[in-house]
Amino acid sequence: MSLKPPSPPQALKDLQAQFSDAIFNSSQDTTQVHPAANLIKTTQSLAPKDRLQIYVDDYWNRCMGSLQDDFSTLEGFMGEDAFLRLIEDYLHHHKSTTFTLYYLGQDLPTFIQTTYSGTDKKTVLEISNYEWTQMNVTFAKSEPALNPQALKDPSLLLTEPLQFQPHTFLITLNVATWYDKTADGPIYLMLYKDGLNGKETRLSEMEYALLSLLKTGRSISASVEALATDESNMIQPNEIQAWFQRAIELKWFIEKQL
Repeated sequence: MSLKPPSPPQALKDLQAQFSDAIFNSSQDTTQVHPAANLIKTTQSLAPKDRLQIYVDDYWNRCMGSLQDDFSTLEGFMGEDAFLRLIEDYLHHHKSTTFTLYYLGQDLPTFIQTTYSGTDKKTVLEISNYEWTQMNVTFAKSEPALNPQALKDPSLLLTEPLQFQPHTFLITLNVATWYDKTADGPIYLMLYKDGLNGKETRLSEMEYALLSLLKTGRSISASVEALATDESNMIQPNEIQAWFQRAIELKWFIEKQL
């Protein structure tokens, strides 16, 4: 089906705008011909609509391939056909806006939250959040890590706020059987970077709660006090020491002068 051709462009930017609109707002459905095809010359081997379709197919294949790479776990859970329908719909609402495709999937969790209606929505949303967090970990920067032995007064680590590395992210998996088939409750994770590689560590519920409070800017002492609302939340000193030692070894905290 051909549409009414657009007015001839008066400047290069007008031509670029019409061509971009054709790329972003067309699809791989070749029965629909974008008006911008009327601005393209015929060659000996290709009609204008076919020449335009080359660019349309390249854009869509590149974008959809990128999202398949970034959300491979989600595709595995949903199945290829359902996943491709989801991301094609997503790309019609969230086209690429930068020279890199790194940010292409940043709005997918929100898109799923607001538009997806499948019975597996909670799991689909959780997986998309998990995989987008993995992306953030990989591209976040690393600061010099905290070394308690280099501090003038290490005891202040208990009473002074600690700053986390930009690449550390705490997440909770509430429908966690997609992650671990043996899970019988929520799974708590710290996602972080080791060198250039993304890593993750499972946490206990109390360790997760403590780290969450530390991320708000509270000190270790203040966080422990906030958690100790009843006997069931009492944290033993040896537990705190073990958690803190692991956090130091994994370089979750930024260098601090005390």
